[in-house]
Formats: sequence, structure tokens, C-alpha cells
Amino acid sequence: MVMGSLPEEFDVAIMGGGAAGYSAAIRASSLGLSVAVIEKDLIGGNCVNFACIPARAIRESVYSFFLAKSNKSIRGELELDWEEVIKRRDEVTNRIRGNIESAFKTLGIEVIKGEGVLSQGKIVAGGEEIRYKDAIIATGSVTNIPPTFGKSEKLLDYRGFYSLKKIPGSAIIVGGGQSGVEIATILGKAGVQTTIVSPDFLPGVDPDLSALAKKSLTDMGVKIVPKRANGFDGDKLIVEQEKIEGEKIIVTTGQKPNLPQGINELPVDELLRVSEHLYAIGDVVGNPMVASKAMKQGVIAAEIIAGQKVAFDQKAIPVSIFTEPEIVIVGSTVGDKVVFRTNTLGWSLATQSNAIVKLFHKDGVIKGVETAGRGASELAGEASLLIEMGAQLEDLSETLHSHPTLNEALMEASMLAQNRSVYSIRKK
Repeated sequence: MVMGSLPEEFDVAIMGGGAAGYSAAIRASSLGLSVAVIEKDLIGGNCVNFACIPARAIRESVYSFFLAKSNKSIRGELELDWEEVIKRRDEVTNRIRGNIESAFKTLGIEVIKGEGVLSQGKIVAGGEEIRYKDAIIATGSVTNIPPTFGKSEKLLDYRGFYSLKKIPGSAIIVGGGQSGVEIATILGKAGVQTTIVSPDFLPGVDPDLSALAKKSLTDMGVKIVPKRANGFDGDKLIVEQEKIEGEKIIVTTGQKPNLPQGINELPVDELLRVSEHLYAIGDVVGNPMVASKAMKQGVIAAEIIAGQKVAFDQKAIPVSIFTEPEIVIVGSTVGDKVVFRTNTLGWSLATQSNAIVKLFHKDGVIKGVETAGRGASELAGEASLLIEMGAQLEDLSETLHSHPTLNEALMEASMLAQNRSVYSIRKK
């Protein structure tokens, strides 16, 4: 970027080039608006570079190893080549980031490097003053590591873990939330000596579902210590009166909005507006901090600025937790509940795995879905669609699902709710 080469004013200036920001930028530009993106780090943000994408790439490699090692039909010694795992992670991450950067170039989206500061109708960043008609804050979230932990090469947050070049021989994970349990699942499948230290395990998740993930980790040899970590002495983790040692200490005690300088909170309305001509989207506006929400909000914000009559609806945001088995939570738990277990399905018998589907409905209308099973994250889209469209139980039960597959379980749950199931027989 050459100093002084910016237009006098952009239609849209976006602070942050992560999932929310780049989605807003691409959509706004495709609608004919001039767009500037202010990003201090890598385009793609946490999701593309340090979380969702590298995590998925690593997870797929490790999962393939784990399945092969667990399969009695496969014989011989198997070894996980971590260098190849990291090579594939980097290839995937670089390609996706490159695709976004290419789209920016094709669409003529300006990228200004630096940390943006809002100042009286303009954004100051990278030695430039960016003037705009409308601005979007999409600055994401940052890790919330307690100050009692200090700093050390042994201490990592999730970004540090997913950026590792070498797998640790042992690891202690502080925090039993989604991020910590997902990392523990990767390490457990890779055969790494792993300990989770947390008084809670997947708080907020249905106990029946979280119990499956906990048992799976225990079966892998992951140790779960239901205590609170008090701090770090520079070498060992302090847990009440004990000290625990591990090659790496991975702190996953939550995320907090990455609020721009001078801003203490960002309440938004259904049009994602903070105030006139100022919008906020993604993690910076709070929970749930998931990329699917951020990307959708980016698209909606761009369309609103372009004059379209749209709004953001939070009722069907899917949360996918990549444990073993995977867990999906969509919608609410109001109304009546039906629980379907897949142990009699052909899918379960063929894959030697079980799943649970909990379907919530009120007056026959599907309000929520909670499920746990191998590959359950692939059900999140269908579950969201059912809730978004206000589907009736009959809509789901009359829709044919391929056999034998996990998504049959959704159909069977709706049939069970209507006393029509052929897999959960109730005596007369």
C-alpha cells in the first residue's frame, strides 16, 4: 500500500479481516460497494490461521491414525508422522488464506495493515486515515488467560497449540470447555500423555452428551482432574496444594471480545447496528463465538448497508464440538423432548459406534436438536434448517434419509416422537 493512495472515502470500512470481516468485505464488494479492510495480522483471522481450519486439518490426520489403530482388521505397527501432519496443516491453511486474498484482489478490496482506531468518522491505521460512509467492527476475540499464569515458553493458548511444529511428549490442559476438550481429544488420539485440569467438563452441555465425550477421553488414557488450577510457577502447574508437570501447559480458560481501543462494549440490534453508520459482527459482539455466526453476520451486515431488507436471527446458530464423539447443539430446549439412541441402527452396528439424538418440539414444531455421535457435526446444517423453517415433526419423518447413515437418527427421533418408530418399539 502506497501512502496517500487511498480514495477520499470508502462505502464500507471493516476493522478486522477474520471470518466476520472477510465475509462482510466480499459480500459488500460483490454488491458494488467500495471496501477497505483493516487487519493487523493475517487475512482470515483466528479461524483460518489459528483455530477452525488448522484444527480441522490436524484433527483429520490424527483421527485417521486413531481409527486405523483401533481397527482390528488392520495389522502391523502404525506410526503418526507429525511432520506430515504439520505439513498438511500448513498447506490447507495457506491455500484457504490465499483464496481469500485472491478474492480481495479480484474484487478490488483494499487491505490496510495495522490496528484500527475509531476517531470521529474515520479509522486511523497503518499511518493512514480511512474515511467511510459505514464502518463494521469485526475485531474478533482474544484468549482470556488469568494473570496468575504469567508468561513462559511452556505456556500455550489454543493459537500456540495449533501452531506447534512438534507434538509434545506430555501436556496439561487448563480448562474443560470446548477448546480444551477438543485439544485433549486430538492429543489423546495421538497417544500423548494428557491431563485436563478443570472443576467443570463441557459446562452447559447436556450431561448425557458430555458423558460420552468424557468416557471416550478416559478410554484414550486422558486423565481428568476435577480441580481448579491456581497458577503457574514457571515450570509446573499449581493445582490447589499440588504441582503438576507437563512438557506443555495449554491454557483454554475462555475467550473475550477483542474490543477496539476506547470501546467498552458493543451492544447491537437485530440489524447488527451499534449506532448510525456503525455495525459490529462476529466474536466481538459476544457468544456464541463460532465462525458460522460470524460469517453469516458479515453477509447480513453488508446486505443491510447495501440497502437490502434483511436481519440476523439467532434462533438456529449451530454449535459443533469436535470431541469423540462429536457434539452438536442447535436451537432451544423448550417444549417436549424425545431421546433416540442409535444402538439398533445399521449405521451403529456397521461403524461400531453409537449416537444420541435429543429432539425438542412444541405443538409439533421442532425447536431444538442436541446430538452426539461420530461425524455428528455433519447434522448441524439439517438441524439448523429444521428450526429456521419452523419444520413440523411430520416434515422430518416424511423426508427420506439415506440408509445406513447417522442422519437417519434425526428422522427416527421425529418418528419416535409420533410413536411411529420401527427401531424403538413401545409395547402396547
